[in-house]
Amino acid sequence: MDNKFIWGLIGGLILLTGISTSLAKPHTESSAAPAVAAAKSETPTATTTAASQTSAPAEATKPAAAIKQPFIVANAQLTNVQPADPYTPVYDLLSVQERRQQGLPTALPPITPYKQGKIAYLTFDDGPDNKNTPAVLDILKQQNVKGTFYVVGSFCYAHPDVLLRMFKEGHAIGNHSYSHDYDKLYPNVNNFLNEMFSTEKVLRELLGYRSFIIRDPVASLACLPAPIPLL
Repeated sequence: MDNKFIWGLIGGLILLTGISTSLAKPHTESSAAPAVAAAKSETPTATTTAASQTSAPAEATKPAAAIKQPFIVANAQLTNVQPADPYTPVYDLLSVQERRQQGLPTALPPITPYKQGKIAYLTFDDGPDNKNTPAVLDILKQQNVKGTFYVVGSFCYAHPDVLLRMFKEGHAIGNHSYSHDYDKLYPNVNNFLNEMFSTEKVLRELLGYRSFIIRDPVASLACLPAPIPLL
């Protein structure tokens, strides 16, 4: 896709289990996602198979699980995931498959939306890259504002240092597929889920955690021939 800045309405589909937890102003980066946005759209070339993701590039940074940040780490029973404010991201140390294997819950309990005061959420899609994303992070840091970044797994491998910066600076990280390739994502439900699981694996490898929130590229779940099952 060509580079461009696109603005729209606040939105972003939170599927399966998820909490959007970052305060900001309406903003996003996807080419057609229903959120206020600005960012770089890219044409991904990575495949969605596990074999294509067996190793991160040499410049991949050290996993960040030990970094002290203002976020919630879900407990085994997911009983501590209700945020008390709109600033605090929620992550999980376990993958969905590991939760299933251990007989642990995979679906979040009912979450009470945060409604105190006037809140707007700033969200960014399709990164990270090494140009637009750092520029956005610089502005957010200058303004002391937190955002939610819905990241593409293949781009995280290409720019792990930028992903780590997002995390260390307290922004929320969401899952935006591995390839952002509609032909790979939307032929069937399994393709879609495999893309999301692949990016979950990337986030756990590079950050030490998985995200509870996802946004489907171009909000195109209606293209699937069958409904998405609960993870």
